[in-house]
This record gives sequence, C-alpha cells and structure tokens, in this order.
Amino acid sequence: MVNKAYQRKSVGRVIVTGLMQAALQANITAIQLTRVTADEGVARFWQKLGFEDGNQLFLPLKAGGRLAVTTMTRLLQ
Repeated sequence: MVNKAYQRKSVGRVIVTGLMQAALQANITAIQLTRVTADEGVARFWQKLGFEDGNQLFLPLKAGGRLAVTTMTRLLQ
C-alpha cells in the first residue's frame, strides 16, 4: 500500500485510520478488502487494525493459473 521506504513507520496505519474515520462520517458501517492469501505480513497488518478474515477466492491470472486471495472485513462503530 505504501512505498517500502515508508513501511513500518505507521504511514499505512494513519492512512487506514483516516479512511475508517471518513467512512464513519459518511455513514458507512463496514469496510471490506481483498488481500493475497499467501502474504502473511499483509494479513498481520490488517488484523492489527481489526479486520477479520473471510472467504478465500481465486482470481484468474492472465498467463494461466489462479491467485488465492482472502477477503477481510471490519465493522465500523
């Protein structure tokens, strides 16, 4: 989500927190995203922000094959 030079410096957390605050102001009650299933670092990032894993899906790749992705959801309050 952010350039590697800015990772682990709270930039992503600040961006997502701002997005969640703006969503609440717009009466949006949940945010759902899709992440690459195999990327555990990304999973931990979103889990720390309160997102929970949902369904696993498979996206077709242009060169053939499939990419496993997992939906994640966070209810906003």
